[in-house]
Amino acid sequence: MASGPAQLGAADLTAEPAARPPGPLRQSRIPLILLTAVLAVDQADRYLLSSVFPLLKDDFGLSDGQLGSLSAAFLLVATAGAVPFGILVDRTVRTRVAAWGAALWSVAMLATGLATSYSSLFLSRMGLGVAESSYTPASFSLLTDYYPVEERSRVLGIYQVGSVLGFLGLPLGGLIATHWGWRAAFDLYALAGFVVAILVWRLREPQRGLADGLRAATEPSAPRSPFAVMPAAAAFRYVLRIPSFTISLITNALAVFFTSGLGIWATTFLVRYHHLSLTKATAATSLLAVGAIVGMIWGGRLGDRLVARGRLAGRVEVAAAAQVVGVLLLVPAFAVHGTAAMLVLFALGAVTLTMPNAPLAALRADVIHPDLRGRGAAVQSVLYAGAAAASPLVIGLISDSIGLRGALLVILPLMGVGGIALAVLGRAAVEPDRRRMQASLLRDPP
Repeated sequence: MASGPAQLGAADLTAEPAARPPGPLRQSRIPLILLTAVLAVDQADRYLLSSVFPLLKDDFGLSDGQLGSLSAAFLLVATAGAVPFGILVDRTVRTRVAAWGAALWSVAMLATGLATSYSSLFLSRMGLGVAESSYTPASFSLLTDYYPVEERSRVLGIYQVGSVLGFLGLPLGGLIATHWGWRAAFDLYALAGFVVAILVWRLREPQRGLADGLRAATEPSAPRSPFAVMPAAAAFRYVLRIPSFTISLITNALAVFFTSGLGIWATTFLVRYHHLSLTKATAATSLLAVGAIVGMIWGGRLGDRLVARGRLAGRVEVAAAAQVVGVLLLVPAFAVHGTAAMLVLFALGAVTLTMPNAPLAALRADVIHPDLRGRGAAVQSVLYAGAAAASPLVIGLISDSIGLRGALLVILPLMGVGGIALAVLGRAAVEPDRRRMQASLLRDPP
């Protein structure tokens, strides 16, 4: 096999790949740390905005509808921008796309801190959406080439921890907003974003396909195969016709749908049905964050271990089992009336909610040609954004009819159905799809 992806430094990008040594490569973790930091800072801003809603409401006299529209502006633009940026990622130097995305994100943060009206706030959030739609597919594509395929699942799991780290960093933003004003909090996050953008710019572009064990083109910025220059519509059709990719994407989206809705409604559920104070309910929902981190890391590790032991569909098996077990734990968690029992089941179930994410992301990278991974990530971003946007509204509408507890119990089984479908349909498709991708790499010009 060929040598793994490049590291920081000034080594010649056009050099012939060296023979890959047995076992996992001893890769630098700097790219993983930096790209995880980009995700963490981005997520911190999402939570920071909602935490300063009362201050924005007082300063600008905004209605709740206007406050909610600020999040909608971000989400709509991020979804729309995922497709063109996914194409760009597959055709250009990805480290530059990720760095410019982080820099644009920082500019949008500064603009938020300088906003003097609702319209300027709205425009700044639109800019933030453009930034995320650029560096999300770039980060996914880069990580699949920086690290060998046998580490892919655990690497993507660590990367996804950045989304939770952003939440855990929220108290710092709240402290700054309380003592120096909400504008200062946004300025601080913008500064962190600029620092990360500079460091990401300095990362060396890895050669595409080397982590999959086959040679790649010597010029990372040049088209490497017919897939790199495939028209957009044809490329997206090709990606969606990969059975294991589409099955894993849809079933994972069902888990995202429930998890996103739970993140919005969990505090209300604890206050309404377990009569906790808002402070205690908020603290209890931190179990979601802790469980999410455990699930992200161990889901990735278990997936890689099973594949290393010869279970080629091991990543599918981990994800499918997590979604089914999650239903078995969370149905009684929401149905039980005892608060202590509910919290224990809630904490255990929270682990399963994010456990499928890293194995399935790694699976999708395994079966997609390296020159299509940006567009594959764009499809994922659009579907996940739609699921995350629709979930709180759907749960709220159902809750109006049968109550919040009933709404959660109605929605939750969909995640289990997805897990069963993944186990039945996904396992058989993984190896044929992976071999098809490897064959397409072998047909590429050296």
